[in-house]
Formats: sequence, structure tokens, C-alpha cells
Amino acid sequence: MSFLTSLTLTELADRMASGQVSSREAVEAALERIDETDPFLAAFSSRCDEEALLEAANRDRDFGRTGPVGPLHGVPISVKDMIATRDALTEGGSAALRGARAGFDAVAVAQLRKAGAIIIGKTVCHEFGFGQNVVRTRNPWNDHVFSGGSSAGSAVSVAVGSSFGSLGTDAGGSVRIPAAFNGVVGMKPSYGRISTSGVMPCAPSLDHVGVLARTVQDAETLYRAASGIRESPAPEAVSGAKALRIGIVAELFETATPQVREVLDRSMHAIAEEVDLVEVKGIDLQASSLSALLHLMAEGADSHRELLGRRGAMYDPATRRLIQAGLLLPASVFSRAGSERLRIAEQYHALFTRNRVDVLLGPTVPKHAFPVDGGGAMIADPDEALDLMVRNTLPANLAGAPAISIPCGTADDGVPVGLMLMAPSQCDSELFTAARLLERLLDWRSAPEFERERNFR
Repeated sequence: MSFLTSLTLTELADRMASGQVSSREAVEAALERIDETDPFLAAFSSRCDEEALLEAANRDRDFGRTGPVGPLHGVPISVKDMIATRDALTEGGSAALRGARAGFDAVAVAQLRKAGAIIIGKTVCHEFGFGQNVVRTRNPWNDHVFSGGSSAGSAVSVAVGSSFGSLGTDAGGSVRIPAAFNGVVGMKPSYGRISTSGVMPCAPSLDHVGVLARTVQDAETLYRAASGIRESPAPEAVSGAKALRIGIVAELFETATPQVREVLDRSMHAIAEEVDLVEVKGIDLQASSLSALLHLMAEGADSHRELLGRRGAMYDPATRRLIQAGLLLPASVFSRAGSERLRIAEQYHALFTRNRVDVLLGPTVPKHAFPVDGGGAMIADPDEALDLMVRNTLPANLAGAPAISIPCGTADDGVPVGLMLMAPSQCDSELFTAARLLERLLDWRSAPEFERERNFR
């Protein structure tokens, strides 16, 4: 393992901007790390070795002439397989699109390239982001537990240093959940902040492009580049001394396991001296889950109607059943789901105004480790496990509001636990500010020590 792959995105970018590290060195280090880890972890669905090395040569040439082209100059980045790239396969994790090439970049990818990033490969995801099938990606902390989804490969690649950041998609938690399980930062922005043009739809009204990275600062740099924000971040607004008021959402802890609750309790104790913590309640998580499921089924069916008609037999059976069920939903049921969604969004935003809090806090996922068998399939009932996994993350999607998962420690078994912060819609910058403060107060940064003998028995 090269020392370069142990650096954060920010650390690498600083070294590259000062000329200490070349783009070629960074790309070669990332590709070597893929060689070391991917035979066991399967984070990547396809690679762009030749294209990345050629792009690195171009970046080095540009640097010699004009200096760095942007904040991500020469930084190796991975991209979820649902997001179009001009120089790699874009299969959506599905046999129905095996061998497919988009031939163009999604807007978010084009923005990253404009900021200087180099795309090194596409990452494994659940089929079209629905989270129904079994993926081969393994958790680098413990291959006997689930790696998350649907942006599993993105989170794993960041965790082990085979990419310095990644683009994922999030229709119900698909960035934040794998971030929590793999000990990295995962941020879902406000609806529309990062363009979904060129991204395969799951449920268009819930779909968000999000970012995964090792630190909050890394995630913000990636977010700003992908969204096309060019000006520098605003100065740190939160200085501690109870400047931040955080709402501890009671409902998000209702199904938390003792292990998760213990890690979150330690985290809240660690931040209590510098922030104001208040308990809040008033969001219907059961209704949230039902409304989101109906939107996913109905919108997913509409998005996949044509491809399903041509290549339905090539879909994973579990994905196909979900989409086919969506085709049978009466319009009246979807209409009621829409009304429930408005009610959930109102409840969500009322938590801020009624309690005068800046952000909301809870466990990203109420349970930190879902055991899997040797093939990566969950041992527990998959429907029950999925319902528990997305329970806490769905409200932010329904409300179109920004949310971020940051690692806050490990349970007794050494598997990471994620802490989630949520902010009002369009308050992405404020969310990053709060997350940077909590990251500093928690002072937890770790990475899995990838050892075949220890983790892959």
C-alpha cells in the first residue's frame, strides 16, 4: 500500500497543488490499491486504467504550464455505476445493460472533471439502486457483515483508499447507509443541488446525487465541485460555546440496538460541552417508510417500463418483482402517498422551527451490522432488514433536505457506527459547518486495516 492512498482527498490535493505529488503518481497509487484490495472486496464494476493514466499525463502537462486546473487537480475519484461516464461502462448494476456505454458524462461527472478530477473506475451498486439484489461487494472491516447499499462499492473504495472520493446516488439512504457501515462520510444534498442529468433513475422525485469521502472537508470539496460551486467556502461560522443547537430526534433512537445507542451516547457526551443538545420528537417514521416505498414502486415502474418490456428476463428477480408491483399500483394509492409525503415533509421542517434547532441528530442506521453469508446475502429476512436500514434516512429524501452521515466510533465488534445530521432544505452549507464541528469534537478517524488473513477467513 502506497502512503499516498492513506491520505485524505484534501491532503492529496494540497500536495499536488504544491508540486510534491504528480497526477500520474496519484493515479498509479490508486490503481495499485485496487489491485491489492478488489480481488477480495469487489468495490469496482469496471476500471479506467488507460484513460486515467492518459488523463493524468494531461493534468501533469497542464500543471507545468498553468498550475492546478481546479481544487481536484489530478485526484482519483470513483463513480457509481448508475452515473454516466464517457470512458467507462455504465450498466446500472444490471445484466439488462451488460456492456452498455453511455458515451457521455453525467453533468456531475463533467463538473468533477472541470475541477481537475480523474475518474479511475465505476463502483458496484445494487441493480438500478433499488437495493433488492445481492451484490458481491464486501465490508472491509468485517466480511461477515453487510457493506450497505446501494452505493456499496463507492463507500468501500473510499474506506480502503482505492479512491479518494466517490459519487453515489441516494433515493432513500443509499449514500449515507454504506458510509455508516464502512466508516466514511456520506452526504446527500438538498434536492437538485447536484444535477441528476445523466443518472439512471430509481425514483426521480427522491433521487439525489451524493458524495462519499473520508472527512467532512473532503466531502464538502467534492460536493462543491460536483454542484459547480466555484467560490471558496464561507469562513467557519460555528465556534463552539453553545453556538450550535442540535435536536436529538427521539424517534430515530426507538429501534436502535444497545450497541448503536452506546456509541451514540458516547458521541453526544463528547460534544455536549460545546453544543446545545435538546430532545425533539414529532416525525412519523412508519408513514415515511410507506410513502417512500410507494413512490419508489410507482416512479420506478414508470422509469423502467420500456426496458423491462424489452429485457425483463435479465433483471434480478427481486428487482423485477418490485417494479412489476409498481405497475399495478392504483393512481389513488399513489395520490395518497403524495399527500403523506407532504405531511412528513411538514413534520420534518416543523422540528426545526418549533424547537429552534439548527440541525437534527440520530443514528444513521439503528443497527450497525447485518450478518451476511459467504455469498454476501443477508442472513436475516431481507425485507425486514431493508426496512430497518432505511427507517432513519428516508425523511430527508421525502423532504428534499440535506443530510450527512459521519463516523463516530465502532461497536464492540470493531464495526463502525454512523451518526447522521440533517438540516432544513437548502441549508447544505450550514450542515457542513455543523458536521465539521462535530467531526472535530468527536476526533474519530480510522480506516480498516485490510488484511486478507484477518478479515477474509
